[in-house]
Order: sequence, then structure tokens, then C-alpha cells
Amino acid sequence: MSTSQVTKDHEQKWSPPPPGWVKINTDASFCATSGRASVRIVVRDDNGLVLLSAWRLLRGCVSVEEAEGEACLEGVRLMAEWIRQPARVESDCAALMGALKSEAPNRSS
Repeated sequence: MSTSQVTKDHEQKWSPPPPGWVKINTDASFCATSGRASVRIVVRDDNGLVLLSAWRLLRGCVSVEEAEGEACLEGVRLMAEWIRQPARVESDCAALMGALKSEAPNRSS
């Protein structure tokens, strides 16, 4: 299988939030040996226009879930400070999103 076939199979298209809303897309990378991580945030409106973007380096993370959680928290903080619209948060970390949606989230990490 070629690289282009693999990319096409895993390619996901960004979907807009409802009209009048914005979407906070977050992601993180994590190195278990050093505990360092980086987080990235992009906020777009319902037309796909980038309203805000940011990145940050973290030290002392214990897991990728912690790094992903910090990315979401940073995105919400920045959104609350700079943009006054209802928002949705999107992350590729299934464990984090499941915990946030749960009525009794696992808060251990």
C-alpha cells in the first residue's frame, strides 16, 4: 500500500459548527521519556474562517490524556477571553472526550 493510499484512508474533513457557533479544535503531542508535550489550538467560525490559533509547550506531563486535556482547557480559556460566541470543542483523544461527556467522569488523570 502506498503512502498516498494510507493518507486517503485516514483523511478526515473538518466539519463546521452550527451557524452562529465556533469550533475549538485541539491536539497535543507527548513524549513519555521527558514528560514534555506541545498543545495546538485552532478556533474557526461556521464558515471555516480561523478566528484564533495558538500553541504552547508543556513540561511535566504524565500522559497524553493530560496533554490533550491541557490543550482543551487552553482552547476554552482563549476562546472565553477573545471570542464571545457559543463553542464546541473537538479533540482526537477519545478517552478525554468520553470523560468530558460522561455524567460521572473518571478524574484520575
